[in-house]
Amino acid sequence: MKAEAEVVEEMIKERTIYLVDELFLECKNEWWQKKGKRKKSRKAYWECLALYGRLRDEGVAVHQWWG
Repeated sequence: MKAEAEVVEEMIKERTIYLVDELFLECKNEWWQKKGKRKKSRKAYWECLALYGRLRDEGVAVHQWWG
């Protein structure tokens, strides 16, 4: 399954993340480009890494899908 960071955080909060075995974590961190323009996203790079680590600690086979 592929999910955005905000959805994954909500799943952790609701304790439904335990239903997931494997996940591609999409996290657009710090600065990402779209059509040549830089836009500020909601997450810092370290926040993406922290969420990634938390998922691993919860037993989810997680893969990075950084934007």
